[in-house]
Amino acid sequence: MSQPYIPEEKYPSKVSAEFANDTQADRTVKALVDEGGFERKQVTVIKPNDQDLEHKLEPETRAIGAGVAMVHLGWTVAGLLVGLAAAWLLVHLGPPITRSSPLLTYLALVLICPMLGFFLGSVISLRPDHDRLVGKARAATGSQHWTVVVHCADGDQKDRAKRVMDYTAQTL
Repeated sequence: MSQPYIPEEKYPSKVSAEFANDTQADRTVKALVDEGGFERKQVTVIKPNDQDLEHKLEPETRAIGAGVAMVHLGWTVAGLLVGLAAAWLLVHLGPPITRSSPLLTYLALVLICPMLGFFLGSVISLRPDHDRLVGKARAATGSQHWTVVVHCADGDQKDRAKRVMDYTAQTL
């Protein structure tokens, strides 16, 4: 359970499809709402040369940013704790060089381990699955096509969106 001051991302998954004209896109939006049971706010249409493309693809930037910050903080603190524990073990049970220089042992591990934790947090918080959808949406809007994006709360919604949008849907 997360802290109340940290906004949670409500729609972590996305499904999109590209259409040649606004009529097809509007028909798909109507089907998603009527047949798929999606709320209208979950379905976004990106028009050709849309100036609001980034916000339409990732409307929950605050929640995403807060989540990324918490992942980084958590792994950095975990790295610090691992570094302290490893240093303690080396100073008390390790080879003579670490027992003879406890300050340097602590200093080295307390500096390196949190950085490794921060790096691991960075790797974990990357969202490469979104890159493909963002790239396709940019290409579609640049080639005068419409993209319909469904922001899904869970796997069931993702499956429903794919069924309604049919084979043109690209899952994210």
